[in-house]
Amino acid sequence: MVNSEIRLNLLSLIGLFTIVNAISAFGQSTVLPYSINNPDTIFSLPDDLKEISGLSSYLFSENLYAVQDEKGRLYVIDGNNGEVLKKIPFWKEGDYEGVEMIPDGSIWVVKSNGNLYELRERGEEDNFHLRRHKTGLLKQFDIEGMGYDTASKLLLICAKGRPLAALTEGDIVRHVYGVHPENGLLHDKTPYLTIQLKDIQKFILENKSEEQKADFHKFFNLEKDDEMPFGPSGIAVNPNNGDIYIISSVGKTLIVFSKEKKIIAVEKLDKDIHRQPEGICFNSNGVLYISTEGKKDAPALLMKFFPK
Repeated sequence: MVNSEIRLNLLSLIGLFTIVNAISAFGQSTVLPYSINNPDTIFSLPDDLKEISGLSSYLFSENLYAVQDEKGRLYVIDGNNGEVLKKIPFWKEGDYEGVEMIPDGSIWVVKSNGNLYELRERGEEDNFHLRRHKTGLLKQFDIEGMGYDTASKLLLICAKGRPLAALTEGDIVRHVYGVHPENGLLHDKTPYLTIQLKDIQKFILENKSEEQKADFHKFFNLEKDDEMPFGPSGIAVNPNNGDIYIISSVGKTLIVFSKEKKIIAVEKLDKDIHRQPEGICFNSNGVLYISTEGKKDAPALLMKFFPK
Protein backbone atom coordinates (compact mmCIF):
# COMPACT_ATOMS: atom_id res chain seq x y z
CA MET A 1 0.00 0.00 0.00
CA VAL A 2 1.41 3.38 -1.02
CA ASN A 3 0.77 6.34 1.24
CA SER A 4 0.49 9.96 0.17
CA GLU A 5 3.23 12.31 1.29
CA ILE A 6 1.79 15.50 2.71
CA ARG A 7 3.94 18.60 2.63
CA LEU A 8 3.03 21.73 4.53
CA ASN A 9 2.45 23.88 1.44
CA LEU A 10 -0.12 21.34 0.19
CA LEU A 11 -2.05 20.71 3.39
CA SER A 12 -4.95 23.03 2.57
CA LEU A 13 -5.41 21.29 -0.78
CA ILE A 14 -6.14 17.94 0.85
CA GLY A 15 -8.44 18.94 3.63
CA LEU A 16 -6.06 19.52 6.55
CA PHE A 17 -6.46 23.30 6.62
CA THR A 18 -6.89 23.35 10.38
CA ILE A 19 -3.35 22.10 10.83
CA VAL A 20 -1.97 24.96 8.72
CA ASN A 21 -3.88 27.50 10.80
CA ALA A 22 -2.63 25.92 14.02
CA ILE A 23 0.99 25.95 12.84
CA SER A 24 0.93 29.65 12.00
CA ALA A 25 -0.89 30.59 15.20
CA PHE A 26 0.97 28.54 17.75
CA GLY A 27 4.49 29.72 16.96
CA GLN A 28 7.85 28.05 17.39
CA SER A 29 9.89 26.82 20.29
CA THR A 30 12.78 29.04 21.35
CA VAL A 31 14.38 26.36 23.53
CA LEU A 32 14.49 23.13 21.56
CA PRO A 33 16.50 22.52 18.39
CA TYR A 34 13.16 21.54 16.79
CA SER A 35 10.13 23.64 15.90
CA ILE A 36 7.92 21.19 17.72
CA ASN A 37 4.64 22.65 16.46
CA ASN A 38 5.93 23.29 12.94
CA PRO A 39 6.72 19.91 11.33
CA ASP A 40 8.98 20.07 8.29
CA THR A 41 7.00 17.28 6.68
CA ILE A 42 3.79 15.44 7.50
CA PHE A 43 2.84 12.04 6.11
CA SER A 44 -0.61 10.48 6.33
CA LEU A 45 -0.65 6.81 7.28
CA PRO A 46 -3.01 4.05 6.13
CA ASP A 47 -6.03 2.88 8.11
CA ASP A 48 -4.08 -0.14 9.36
CA LEU A 49 -1.97 2.28 11.40
CA LYS A 50 -4.81 4.48 12.62
CA GLU A 51 -3.92 3.44 16.18
CA ILE A 52 -0.16 3.72 15.77
CA SER A 53 1.33 3.54 19.25
CA GLY A 54 5.11 3.28 18.96
CA LEU A 55 8.04 4.30 16.73
CA SER A 56 11.69 3.37 16.45
CA SER A 57 14.48 4.22 14.06
CA TYR A 58 15.84 1.41 11.90
CA LEU A 59 19.60 0.91 12.22
CA PHE A 60 21.74 2.03 9.26
CA SER A 61 18.67 3.09 7.29
CA GLU A 62 16.17 5.91 6.87
CA ASN A 63 13.39 3.46 7.65
CA LEU A 64 11.34 3.31 10.84
CA TYR A 65 9.63 0.52 12.76
CA ALA A 66 6.11 1.08 14.10
CA VAL A 67 3.55 -0.88 16.10
CA GLN A 68 -0.13 -0.31 16.69
CA ASP A 69 -2.04 -1.18 19.81
CA GLU A 70 -4.20 -4.00 18.52
CA LYS A 71 -2.21 -6.28 16.22
CA GLY A 72 1.04 -8.15 16.78
CA ARG A 73 2.72 -6.72 13.71
CA LEU A 74 5.83 -4.74 12.95
CA TYR A 75 5.41 -2.08 10.29
CA VAL A 76 8.43 -0.88 8.33
CA ILE A 77 7.93 2.73 7.19
CA ASP A 78 10.10 4.70 4.76
CA GLY A 79 11.18 7.74 6.75
CA ASN A 80 11.54 9.78 3.55
CA ASN A 81 8.00 9.44 2.22
CA GLY A 82 5.87 7.71 4.88
CA GLU A 83 5.22 4.64 2.74
CA VAL A 84 4.60 1.36 4.56
CA LEU A 85 7.15 -1.02 3.06
CA LYS A 86 6.40 -4.18 5.07
CA LYS A 87 4.00 -5.66 7.58
CA ILE A 88 5.64 -8.40 9.63
CA PRO A 89 3.50 -10.49 12.02
CA PHE A 90 5.36 -11.44 15.20
CA TRP A 91 2.66 -12.47 17.71
CA LYS A 92 -1.07 -12.55 18.31
CA GLU A 93 -3.35 -9.59 18.98
CA GLY A 94 -2.60 -7.47 22.05
CA ASP A 95 -2.14 -3.98 23.41
CA TYR A 96 1.32 -3.14 22.02
CA GLU A 97 2.54 0.30 23.04
CA GLY A 98 6.21 0.68 22.14
CA VAL A 99 8.93 -0.62 19.84
CA GLU A 100 12.70 -0.13 19.83
CA MET A 101 15.54 -1.46 17.69
CA ILE A 102 18.82 -1.43 19.62
CA PRO A 103 22.46 -1.47 18.42
CA ASP A 104 22.83 -5.28 18.53
CA GLY A 105 20.09 -5.53 15.88
CA SER A 106 17.38 -6.93 18.12
CA ILE A 107 13.89 -5.43 18.12
CA TRP A 108 11.88 -5.03 21.30
CA VAL A 109 8.15 -4.54 21.66
CA VAL A 110 6.40 -3.70 24.93
CA LYS A 111 2.77 -4.29 25.90
CA SER A 112 0.74 -2.10 28.22
CA ASN A 113 1.08 -4.74 30.97
CA GLY A 114 4.88 -4.41 30.91
CA ASN A 115 5.63 -7.68 29.09
CA LEU A 116 8.44 -7.52 26.54
CA TYR A 117 8.87 -9.29 23.21
CA GLU A 118 12.44 -9.72 21.98
CA LEU A 119 12.80 -10.33 18.23
CA ARG A 120 16.06 -11.47 16.63
CA GLU A 121 16.48 -12.41 12.99
CA ARG A 122 17.54 -16.01 12.42
CA GLY A 123 19.31 -16.22 9.10
CA GLU A 124 16.54 -15.03 6.82
CA GLU A 125 15.36 -11.45 6.62
CA ASP A 126 12.18 -10.81 8.63
CA ASN A 127 12.25 -14.35 10.04
CA PHE A 128 12.45 -13.70 13.77
CA HIS A 129 13.12 -15.80 16.80
CA LEU A 130 10.83 -14.49 19.55
CA ARG A 131 11.40 -14.54 23.29
CA ARG A 132 8.94 -13.19 25.84
CA HIS A 133 10.03 -11.53 29.07
CA LYS A 134 8.09 -10.61 32.19
CA THR A 135 9.67 -7.44 33.54
CA GLY A 136 7.81 -7.47 36.84
CA LEU A 137 6.08 -4.18 36.05
CA LEU A 138 2.43 -4.18 37.03
CA LYS A 139 -0.48 -3.94 34.63
CA GLN A 140 -1.83 -0.96 36.55
CA PHE A 141 1.26 1.07 35.58
CA ASP A 142 -0.17 1.23 32.02
CA ILE A 143 3.07 1.13 30.03
CA GLU A 144 2.89 3.37 26.97
CA GLY A 145 6.33 3.96 25.49
CA MET A 146 9.84 2.60 25.07
CA GLY A 147 13.22 3.99 24.03
CA TYR A 148 16.88 3.06 24.35
CA ASP A 149 19.76 4.85 26.07
CA THR A 150 23.13 4.01 24.52
CA ALA A 151 25.03 5.44 27.50
CA SER A 152 23.48 3.14 30.10
CA LYS A 153 22.65 0.42 27.54
CA LEU A 154 19.15 0.18 28.96
CA LEU A 155 15.71 0.00 27.43
CA LEU A 156 13.70 2.88 28.89
CA ILE A 157 10.05 2.08 29.54
CA CYS A 158 7.64 4.82 30.60
CA ALA A 159 4.46 4.33 32.61
CA LYS A 160 1.38 6.40 31.95
CA GLY A 161 -0.45 5.11 35.01
CA ARG A 162 -0.03 5.86 38.69
CA PRO A 163 2.82 4.20 40.58
CA LEU A 164 2.18 2.32 43.80
CA ALA A 165 3.33 5.38 45.74
CA ALA A 166 0.24 7.24 44.52
CA LEU A 167 -1.84 5.15 46.90
CA THR A 168 -0.14 6.68 49.93
CA GLU A 169 1.84 9.72 48.79
CA GLY A 170 -0.56 11.34 46.32
CA ASP A 171 -0.72 11.29 42.53
CA ILE A 172 2.28 13.54 41.89
CA VAL A 173 4.83 11.41 40.00
CA ARG A 174 5.26 9.27 36.91
CA HIS A 175 8.11 6.84 36.37
CA VAL A 176 10.48 5.64 33.65
CA TYR A 177 12.01 2.21 34.23
CA GLY A 178 15.28 0.79 32.95
CA VAL A 179 15.42 -2.77 31.58
CA HIS A 180 18.48 -4.82 30.65
CA PRO A 181 18.17 -6.14 27.08
CA GLU A 182 20.46 -9.03 28.02
CA ASN A 183 17.71 -10.66 30.08
CA GLY A 184 14.62 -8.45 29.96
CA LEU A 185 14.79 -7.72 33.68
CA LEU A 186 14.50 -4.42 35.51
CA HIS A 187 17.83 -2.67 36.08
CA ASP A 188 16.91 -1.67 39.61
CA LYS A 189 13.99 -1.70 42.02
CA THR A 190 13.99 2.09 41.86
CA PRO A 191 12.88 3.86 38.65
CA TYR A 192 15.47 5.04 36.13
CA LEU A 193 13.79 8.46 36.06
CA THR A 194 11.09 10.05 38.20
CA ILE A 195 8.92 12.79 36.69
CA GLN A 196 7.75 14.98 39.56
CA LEU A 197 4.88 17.44 39.38
CA LYS A 198 6.71 19.97 41.57
CA ASP A 199 9.70 19.97 39.19
CA ILE A 200 7.46 20.61 36.17
CA GLN A 201 5.64 23.42 37.95
CA LYS A 202 8.92 24.98 39.09
CA PHE A 203 10.35 24.92 35.56
CA ILE A 204 7.23 26.54 34.10
CA LEU A 205 7.16 29.28 36.75
CA GLU A 206 10.85 30.10 36.28
CA ASN A 207 11.15 29.83 32.50
CA LYS A 208 7.86 30.73 30.83
CA SER A 209 6.21 34.03 29.98
CA GLU A 210 2.97 35.03 31.67
CA GLU A 211 1.03 34.09 28.55
CA GLN A 212 2.68 30.67 28.44
CA LYS A 213 2.06 30.14 32.15
CA ALA A 214 -1.64 30.82 31.59
CA ASP A 215 -1.74 28.20 28.84
CA PHE A 216 0.08 25.61 30.96
CA HIS A 217 -2.12 26.44 33.96
CA LYS A 218 -5.05 24.67 32.28
CA PHE A 219 -3.25 21.35 32.80
CA PHE A 220 -0.46 21.95 35.31
CA ASN A 221 -2.35 23.86 37.96
CA LEU A 222 0.50 25.98 39.26
CA GLU A 223 -1.20 26.46 42.62
CA LYS A 224 -2.03 22.84 43.42
CA ASP A 225 0.20 19.82 43.83
CA ASP A 226 -2.13 16.86 44.24
CA GLU A 227 -2.74 15.55 40.73
CA MET A 228 -0.30 14.72 37.92
CA PRO A 229 -1.70 15.81 34.53
CA PHE A 230 1.20 14.26 32.59
CA GLY A 231 0.88 10.67 31.38
CA PRO A 232 3.89 9.60 29.30
CA SER A 233 2.88 8.07 25.97
CA GLY A 234 6.28 7.97 24.24
CA ILE A 235 9.99 8.29 25.01
CA ALA A 236 13.16 8.67 22.93
CA VAL A 237 16.79 9.63 23.51
CA ASN A 238 18.40 12.20 21.22
CA PRO A 239 21.58 10.58 19.82
CA ASN A 240 23.27 13.97 19.46
CA ASN A 241 23.38 14.80 23.17
CA GLY A 242 21.65 12.13 25.24
CA ASP A 243 18.64 14.31 26.08
CA ILE A 244 15.51 12.31 26.96
CA TYR A 245 12.29 13.40 25.21
CA ILE A 246 8.99 12.30 26.77
CA ILE A 247 5.64 13.12 25.19
CA SER A 248 2.23 12.99 26.81
CA SER A 249 -1.06 12.85 24.95
CA VAL A 250 -2.70 13.78 28.26
CA GLY A 251 -2.18 17.53 28.52
CA LYS A 252 -0.43 17.60 25.10
CA THR A 253 3.03 18.25 26.53
CA LEU A 254 6.65 17.45 25.72
CA ILE A 255 9.18 17.35 28.55
CA VAL A 256 12.90 17.08 27.86
CA PHE A 257 15.37 15.85 30.46
CA SER A 258 19.14 16.19 30.20
CA LYS A 259 21.25 13.06 30.48
CA GLU A 260 21.74 14.16 34.10
CA LYS A 261 17.93 13.72 34.45
CA LYS A 262 17.16 17.41 34.96
CA ILE A 263 14.27 19.13 33.17
CA ILE A 264 15.63 21.40 30.43
CA ALA A 265 12.46 22.03 28.39
CA VAL A 266 8.70 21.88 28.81
CA GLU A 267 6.76 22.56 25.63
CA LYS A 268 3.03 22.68 24.95
CA LEU A 269 2.00 20.61 21.94
CA ASP A 270 -0.65 22.14 19.72
CA LYS A 271 -3.66 19.83 19.94
CA ASP A 272 -4.67 20.54 16.34
CA ILE A 273 -1.33 19.14 15.13
CA HIS A 274 -0.47 16.58 17.80
CA ARG A 275 -3.98 15.14 18.11
CA GLN A 276 -2.93 12.07 20.10
CA PRO A 277 0.88 11.83 20.16
CA GLU A 278 2.03 8.35 21.11
CA GLY A 279 5.14 7.55 19.07
CA ILE A 280 8.49 9.35 19.11
CA CYS A 281 12.00 8.50 17.89
CA PHE A 282 15.18 9.96 16.42
CA ASN A 283 17.22 8.64 13.53
CA SER A 284 21.01 8.53 13.73
CA ASN A 285 21.25 12.05 12.25
CA GLY A 286 19.09 13.56 14.97
CA VAL A 287 15.97 13.89 12.83
CA LEU A 288 12.92 13.71 15.10
CA TYR A 289 9.74 11.80 14.25
CA ILE A 290 6.45 11.98 16.15
CA SER A 291 3.33 9.99 15.29
CA THR A 292 -0.22 10.76 16.29
CA GLU A 293 -3.17 8.40 16.23
CA GLY A 294 -6.04 9.01 13.82
CA LYS A 295 -9.37 10.46 14.90
CA LYS A 296 -12.73 9.50 13.38
CA ASP A 297 -12.31 10.27 9.67
CA ALA A 298 -8.84 11.79 10.07
CA PRO A 299 -5.81 9.57 9.34
CA ALA A 300 -2.93 8.88 11.65
CA LEU A 301 -0.01 11.18 10.94
CA LEU A 302 3.76 10.83 10.97
CA MET A 303 5.59 14.13 11.46
CA LYS A 304 9.22 14.81 10.67
CA PHE A 305 11.34 17.53 12.33
CA PHE A 306 14.84 18.47 11.23
CA PRO A 307 17.18 19.92 13.87
CA LYS A 308 17.64 23.67 13.49
